[in-house]
Amino acid sequence: MVIFVIFLVPIQTTSEELFFRGFLLQWIGKLVKQPILLSIIVGFIFGALHFGNPEMSNSALWVGLDYVFTGFMLSYITIRTNSAEFTIGAHAANNMFFCIFLTYENSVYGNLPSLLALTDVNSMLSTIYSIITYTLFFIIAVHYHKKNADKK
Repeated sequence: MVIFVIFLVPIQTTSEELFFRGFLLQWIGKLVKQPILLSIIVGFIFGALHFGNPEMSNSALWVGLDYVFTGFMLSYITIRTNSAEFTIGAHAANNMFFCIFLTYENSVYGNLPSLLALTDVNSMLSTIYSIITYTLFFIIAVHYHKKNADKK
C-alpha cells in the first residue's frame, strides 16, 4: 500500500495545487490585488470543496476551519514565494503522512492499512496543530525563498 501512496498521492495533491494555486489563484488575482484577501478567497474555496470529506462529521466547525486555514496558508505561501513548489511539497507530505501513519475509520482514507489507526480524534487539537505547523512552514518557506532570492 505504501507504494501506491508514494506514487498516487503526489499526483492527486499536485493536481489540486495546480488548480488552486496555479489556475484559481491567478484567475481571481486578476480581480483581487490584496494578497491576504486573495488568499482568504482561494483558501475558502479550497476548504469548501473539502467540506464533503467524511472528517467533517467529527466537527464541522473545527475540521472546516482546518481546511480553510490550510487553503489560506498554502495560497499565501504561493503568493509570498511566487512559486507553487513549496505548497505542492507540503500538500503531498501532509496527505502522505496521514495515509501512511495515521488513519481512522471516519476519514477520507477510511480503513487503509497504516502504522497507527486512531479511534478518537480531537478536531480542535488537530486544527490547532495545523495552525502551528502551517505557520512554522510559512516562516521557513518565506525565509528560505528570500535567502535564495538574495543569492541570485
